[in-house]
Amino acid sequence: MTGLSASLETIDPATGGWLERKRIDVPDLETLTHALNLDEIEINRVYELEPADMAYIERQHDVAFADRSLAVVMVVQHGIEHQKYDEQASHTGRELLLMLAGKKPFAAFSKIDKPEEDCIVPEDLFDPYVTNGTFVKRSEIVEITRFGPLRRILYAVPSEEWRIEAYLTLWRLSDKHHTWSDGFEKMEGYLLGYETEIDPFFK
Repeated sequence: MTGLSASLETIDPATGGWLERKRIDVPDLETLTHALNLDEIEINRVYELEPADMAYIERQHDVAFADRSLAVVMVVQHGIEHQKYDEQASHTGRELLLMLAGKKPFAAFSKIDKPEEDCIVPEDLFDPYVTNGTFVKRSEIVEITRFGPLRRILYAVPSEEWRIEAYLTLWRLSDKHHTWSDGFEKMEGYLLGYETEIDPFFK
């Protein structure tokens, strides 16, 4: 056994968020690489699967998605059997989808402020909703690292705009004291709109 697994997600074309997620074991990475006609599968890299690829995975792993018309992406990772939270309830990768559905009040992103890093944060998807007043946005350089300026990009629904300054204050305190604790983790989860049954640090 390789100790690897693959996360498969269907992607909502309007928001870029995942709608349905499945996980499969990957006992032989070389076999999977060959079956998908790839030269190599890199750990934690996102691969968009062709219909023929999904057909192979469905046959081999007995998985299927409710809407087969949607694009499917795959990420191979090291085993996560000790993962502490319900990944089906995770906000990561579907922040915009949840905010538009009224299920998330606030989203936070960070990236090194370089053009090649622009794809990390989905500003192109979020910003039209800032223009029409659905969300408010805050963007600022918070640190100069050896890799370049670190920028935080924050979005909130207008009635929850207070979460932006609270989030930045939380990180200023962490930076000032050079520490990050379970208490900070709980507050971050609260500000991001996680429910207690999702956030492992509330348990």
